[in-house]
Amino acid sequence: MASPPISPVTRPSLPVPTGMRDWLPRQARRRAVVSDRIMASLELFGYQRVEVPPFEYADVLEKGFANVEAAVRFVEPETGKIAALRSDVTPQIARLVASRFPTGPWPARLSYQASVMRRRHERARLDQKVRQVGFELVGLPEPGADLEVLEAATSALRAAGLSEFTVDLAHAEVAGALLDQLGPVPRADALECLALKDSAELRQVGVRAGLGGRALDALVALPSLHGDSELWPRAERALAGTPAEAPLRSLKSIWSRAVAARLAPRFVVDLGETREFYYYTGVMFHLLAEGPGEPLGSGGRYDSLFERFGLPCPAAGFAFDLSNVCWALDAARVGDAPLDRVLVCADSADVGRELARELRARSVACALGPTPQQAALEPAGAADHEAYAIRWDYTHLLVLSSARGELKRLGSGSALPLDAKNVADIAHVVAAHLRVLEES
Repeated sequence: MASPPISPVTRPSLPVPTGMRDWLPRQARRRAVVSDRIMASLELFGYQRVEVPPFEYADVLEKGFANVEAAVRFVEPETGKIAALRSDVTPQIARLVASRFPTGPWPARLSYQASVMRRRHERARLDQKVRQVGFELVGLPEPGADLEVLEAATSALRAAGLSEFTVDLAHAEVAGALLDQLGPVPRADALECLALKDSAELRQVGVRAGLGGRALDALVALPSLHGDSELWPRAERALAGTPAEAPLRSLKSIWSRAVAARLAPRFVVDLGETREFYYYTGVMFHLLAEGPGEPLGSGGRYDSLFERFGLPCPAAGFAFDLSNVCWALDAARVGDAPLDRVLVCADSADVGRELARELRARSVACALGPTPQQAALEPAGAADHEAYAIRWDYTHLLVLSSARGELKRLGSGSALPLDAKNVADIAHVVAAHLRVLEES
């Protein structure tokens, strides 16, 4: 005897681990479509896809500045070595390039899709599994590589469907050149002041560390040096004659060329930027848009990273947070055309299967609706084919019986009568009708 259906009231709660989440069919398809568009755009720039394992030996991740102590770690039974789930893909790319392509030839252009694990307790959204789409440009020095990475990232975002966004540009050595004059403790204090945009306390930190004159004034000016094109005269006056002057010129050159090439609708510059300061060595940037309240992705130059893997060479790259990109697309009301999916309901199961085969041969996604035997085991209402089709995101309902045939577009009320005499002819008419709808 068949088991009774489980009602929503009595269904047990089956939670997922903290920081994890399920992506339901429509959400998962949306993420896949956006990811594929970004990857296709990167291919146009010559980036080739690679895949790397979800975990690495801990010492590999540590070389890439990853905090392995905060990662999920385990002992590999075969070797007894400590392995950890990755929190960043770039160290893995560095390991791959250093071991597989140690002599180049350069540059190497590699792209990837991967999930990383990050414990982000400061966020209201506690997603610990972050899906990334990224790319690395290895062996090409600045400024050509910086401009290429910026153009590839902004082009990929446009390909994903987002036309309104902002590039937030910075340079690690603008602040870095001034902070290098401080000892470890005051340097850490100064970084905290920069993160908080606290100029008054920043001055006190500098004075206590023995900094004075132009260098102190330049450091204290950094929190206020952010804006658009009006920023440059102020920044040039504030940083003239200091170690930050040269990296400022480098950043302005990249900004000028990016603006001239119209790589983004808007550019802003923040010379007091400290996010991921330990990681970057030159130009760094974020892509911003309405919606998620945090960057859609980040990237820049990290020349010192590959040296830690025994391969001293310039490198730059970028990684998108796929969830944030999708969030920004939703905020901008940028949708994807739904995939046409047809639910086939026929009086005869054999006829239904034959019709489904004919439809698939014509590249129409379809499946058979529940049989009367299946419907008898389901909760009340499941025998309604239209309700079933709506619940599982079908766009069309194809009903075929000895008396009639009809293709109904769900949600529109429109229906196409069909000649129910020949399965192949019906499949041809349905496929042609769907193509016309898609083209319109």
